[in-house]
Amino acid sequence: MTFRPITHWNYRIIEHEEDEERVFTMHEVYYDDEGPHSWTAKPVTPTAGSRDEMILVLEGMLQDAKTKPVLRIENETGLVEIPG
Repeated sequence: MTFRPITHWNYRIIEHEEDEERVFTMHEVYYDDEGPHSWTAKPVTPTAGSRDEMILVLEGMLQDAKTKPVLRIENETGLVEIPG
């Protein structure tokens, strides 16, 4: 396995199958120079030290969700963007 240094990360909606049903969950996705290469195994749970911090975290998640395409997990290629 080749080491791929992380250059940045963001929140992304990932589409996947769960109990033969299509679901959408929010994950942290990590990138290198070639694009997305890893993501959190479980959906993220926002955590903050105060109400105001929580609002900032949620607004950041929502901004990423609204401006970035949905990703799908493909066994052969990892994450791929879903057009639309």
